[in-house]
Amino acid sequence: MAPNRFMTDLDFTKTQIAVYWVVILLSVDDLNPIRILCNAIPKLESWHAAVLSTVLLCYVILSEFKQVLYFAVKIFFHSILSIFFSQVEVVGLENIPRFGPVIFTINHANQFIDAVAILCTCQHKISYLMAEASWKRRIIGDIAWAMDVVPVKRAQDEAKKGTGTIEMMPLLEDVEEEEQQQREKQQSSPNDAETTTKQDRILVQGYDTKFLKQLVPKDKIRPPGMAFAFKVIKVISHDQVIVDGAGRPESIELPKATVKDDDKNADGPKHGVPFDILKHVNTAVVFEKVIDRLASGGAVGIFPEGG
Repeated sequence: MAPNRFMTDLDFTKTQIAVYWVVILLSVDDLNPIRILCNAIPKLESWHAAVLSTVLLCYVILSEFKQVLYFAVKIFFHSILSIFFSQVEVVGLENIPRFGPVIFTINHANQFIDAVAILCTCQHKISYLMAEASWKRRIIGDIAWAMDVVPVKRAQDEAKKGTGTIEMMPLLEDVEEEEQQQREKQQSSPNDAETTTKQDRILVQGYDTKFLKQLVPKDKIRPPGMAFAFKVIKVISHDQVIVDGAGRPESIELPKATVKDDDKNADGPKHGVPFDILKHVNTAVVFEKVIDRLASGGAVGIFPEGG
């Protein structure tokens, strides 16, 4: 039975025929095309053909470097898995369509082994999505480039510490200008109107902050010790920002400011908590690359929880 890990049944049959035919040609001198050609042309030596074939082989390898390296890496990792993970059983491989675009969404426990396992057991050429931070690393990044991995720029990978400190509180009072802008936006473009409700809005009060210089709408603010980040809706001033609290887990409490230790007056200067700024990332480039690969019948691998 033809192995479907690297090629289709038809490709495997063609490869077998080609290999056996080459063996026959090399075994019988009278059928060897190089010897026949050298006998027909007295000035032609067999090493001439060898040199020409070597040059053409190098050209093919260089021109199709990614394809050759992809196949070589696939064989290498397949050998590693066969040795160290020989007890791993692949289930449901027959459910993967043999032709056409495929998206693999993997809930993985290991950043690399799971990707390698799918790479070695699936006949499709897979382009994984990888964090740009890992893609830029030496060796890992070089292999990722050769494997045609799509780098994804993540906001959390380039988080920067914001100036000053902050506290957060629910936005209770009406903001007339904000409400007017919302009404105008809903009237002009109902489909593009802001989906954040008033109850989801949170006022960020800054202390010694520079919001007007460091933040723009769609950026995010992340208090310390939180995985959740708040998307900026509007920058009011250097010390006030309105953010979106939709989706915030109930277990996450909003950070509060405290009076400085050296000031006994309850109305004295306050200081909040430090915060990180996550700049907005335009994912249009990533989507274009993914669509291009799917449109050509390729496969894309995604690890939802990152890594």
